[in-house]
Amino acid sequence: MRLRFRNQFKIILVLLSCVVFYNEYVIYTLQTYRWPNLTCAQDSSCLRILLVADPQILGEQNDDSPFKYIFNWDSDRYVAKTYVKAVSHFEPDVILFLGDIMNEGTVASDEEFQSYVQRLSSIFVTSYPMKHVWIPGDNDIGGENKPIYPKKLRMFNDAFNQPDFMSIKFLNIYKINSITQTYPKLPSHHIIMTNKTNIVMSHIPLLLSPGRFTGSVLTKIQPVVMFSGHKHAAFHLQTTLDTMFVSKVMAMNPQSKNNVIDIVFRQDTYHEFIVPTCSYRMGVPNMGFGIAVIDKSKLSYSILWSPRRYEQLIVYVVVVISVILYLITVAMFKMASVVCRNIQYSKV
Repeated sequence: MRLRFRNQFKIILVLLSCVVFYNEYVIYTLQTYRWPNLTCAQDSSCLRILLVADPQILGEQNDDSPFKYIFNWDSDRYVAKTYVKAVSHFEPDVILFLGDIMNEGTVASDEEFQSYVQRLSSIFVTSYPMKHVWIPGDNDIGGENKPIYPKKLRMFNDAFNQPDFMSIKFLNIYKINSITQTYPKLPSHHIIMTNKTNIVMSHIPLLLSPGRFTGSVLTKIQPVVMFSGHKHAAFHLQTTLDTMFVSKVMAMNPQSKNNVIDIVFRQDTYHEFIVPTCSYRMGVPNMGFGIAVIDKSKLSYSILWSPRRYEQLIVYVVVVISVILYLITVAMFKMASVVCRNIQYSKV
């Protein structure tokens, strides 16, 4: 009996090891085989852009659970693993971080804020040089349904010390702060004289808030495409300057038939891609990273969808409960057999 139990225990350990190995390693590699391969044409120069939206790394104030450090560790580890896979698969030239970098930036103390910045540097690590561009979101500096905190904005700008406008090869990148409704103030002749392709990055989607500010961004910057986050889901929006209302909305998910969107730039048409969150802790079913291959006349866009972490955690819960129930059943049968044996001995 003891030998049989030991063999059963070894089988349980092997099964648990297989489940952990699959959930923590294999599934991430298998997911990359489902990802599209966007590449530059051989006869054209282009830039590969990776888009990271709403990682919202968890803080230390809003969760009173004794397991919060384990939850934070698992969330950071998930984002880091999927990010490394995305970078390795796509090999971007530029990475745009579209705000809501932290979940508790607005309420964090100065020490907590700096610790979150350090955590970010350990999560978004790359093995080769590339350009990182950061903008804040409402969870970093306030806004939307909360007041804007000037101190947090200064701390964010100090931590991610960058200009509001960057020029990389043929690309002009404009950092739009849709929270404070500000954008880089450049000379009026700048856009014409640079003869480059203009793109915009914003945390809150611009085309979903048509008005004076959005109209000013479109007319003065004349972007061929805009990238934003905030909604935690993936959409492609399209409009014209004449209407200023979204004329086309296309939701994107892992089941979408058109997993790659190709666009030829036109002066009278504006496109905005809302990038999904990359964190499973935002409570949405689909997480991922946006990717774009862009040159002076066209763009190809898609999403690298991440594995569903909650499904993996549910598997862990089911397996652990099954093992516990099995062990309890074995123990009960063993106790019952001992009791029966003692009863037989007592009758003798």
